[in-house]
Amino acid sequence: MTDVAIPLMTEPDHGRGEREVDELLAALQAGTVPPRWPWAVGGVAVGAVAALIATSVFGGSTGELADTTVAELVAVDIVSTDMIWTIEYDATLGFGETVNVTSGANGTVTSAAEVGATLRRGDVVGRVDDVPVVLWYGKLPDWRDLSTTSSDGRDVLQVETNLRALGFDPDAAMTIDEDFTSATSAALARWQEAVGLEVTSAYGQATVVFAPGPVTVTQATASGNRVTSGGSLAQLALQSVVDDVVGEDGIVTSTATSAQSLTVAIDLGDADDLPVGRIVDVELADGTVAQGEVVEVGTVASNRQGAVGITVTIGLVGDVDTDLTEGPAVISFLDRQLLGVTAVPVRALITLAEGGYALEVVAEDGSTQLVAVEIGDIQDGLVVITNGAVQPGQRVAAVQ
Repeated sequence: MTDVAIPLMTEPDHGRGEREVDELLAALQAGTVPPRWPWAVGGVAVGAVAALIATSVFGGSTGELADTTVAELVAVDIVSTDMIWTIEYDATLGFGETVNVTSGANGTVTSAAEVGATLRRGDVVGRVDDVPVVLWYGKLPDWRDLSTTSSDGRDVLQVETNLRALGFDPDAAMTIDEDFTSATSAALARWQEAVGLEVTSAYGQATVVFAPGPVTVTQATASGNRVTSGGSLAQLALQSVVDDVVGEDGIVTSTATSAQSLTVAIDLGDADDLPVGRIVDVELADGTVAQGEVVEVGTVASNRQGAVGITVTIGLVGDVDTDLTEGPAVISFLDRQLLGVTAVPVRALITLAEGGYALEVVAEDGSTQLVAVEIGDIQDGLVVITNGAVQPGQRVAAVQ
């Protein structure tokens, strides 16, 4: 319902001093309580609707009014609402695990991934003597070359899973397991030809770097530079961890969980706000909204801006859609809440001369009744009425 103006007025108490009237007007204009004629409440008859007429200037020795200001009253709704309070902390987004990519041979860097670029499964990290090093997904470091003469192992399973996920086993001829077969060799040959490698049908560990998921390039040896075998070609920061599952139909399904984390510096006395396992809301600098979970609470205290502080680490939950790898963020979590409370605009409160507060309840016929109320929390211009004296759906007079 919209606010409805209440036109009736009552005369002010002319015995009130000029200074008091000016202070009341200033308070009224600032929107603070008390908003309405507290000195006159005791003398207002029930059933009369009042508007404040406050003297701003007195003229002559007779005390007659030289000027008056009228504050119009309107009828406003009593509502049922929820009030929710949260606690916020500034946080810093950081990289996940670092993956170091080394060269498999002495040579010259002929191309390098751009720093800041995101690389995914199948992307080229760099080339040495024009031989590519390609990113595949996996948590297991490779330690050997593979062929049909290799013994079974989990590394075979990891290679076959990537070949299937990248589409190089289109007829699902491979059984994705720990056994390197001729079907594995055929899929490898198709992949080698596609990326520009010598087709050997065997797996050479120097041509692939494994990371648990998508990465951001944080450092790269520039094109034209010499590298030695085992020398650094690039450094990658993990964005998310990918879990590959091969279904009965042979299709690889991948799910990702963010590997990035946030750090929050808090006072030691506030450590109870962020226990391990607490779920928090996260807003990143680009507006991305996500959830996080407290994974570590620091045990080493430091002097921070005159207070003893600790560092809390928060992991992002799920696959977070952002290109940010670092920067400021804000975390927040529920402090307390009041659900379904009865509330009115603060500007409807009347401060009683004898102490306490009242509301002027407006009936359907326009008549009013003064009702004493007890108040509680205030939020966003609304105050909670705690004693049940009024109900949602009723209307009360308030300063406009």
